[in-house]
Amino acid sequence: GGKIRFVPAHPTALEGIFEYLEEAGHKADSSGAMFRPVKNTVGTLNKSLSSTGIYKDVVKKYALKAGIKTEGFCVHALRATAATNALENEADIAKVQDWLGHS
Repeated sequence: GGKIRFVPAHPTALEGIFEYLEEAGHKADSSGAMFRPVKNTVGTLNKSLSSTGIYKDVVKKYALKAGIKTEGFCVHALRATAATNALENEADIAKVQDWLGHS
């Protein structure tokens, strides 16, 4: 809730992020949200997507297109999976706690 988090990223992932930001047209806005809506009903596209929006409009949409069942799948499951994957791949538990926002 409102915490800024810094997470490690593979160089290949960073390349994809930079390409996305350029294509999306907000690469120069380093203080703005990375993921923003492409359309909405209130007229501004500068706000960030909510976690629910990312889940419904991105993750679930493309999972269904790929034939992945999404029943019982939620943003909390994604978060827990990311943390578990990091720990199983020898990430420092203190770093994982930090990027999860645990104090």
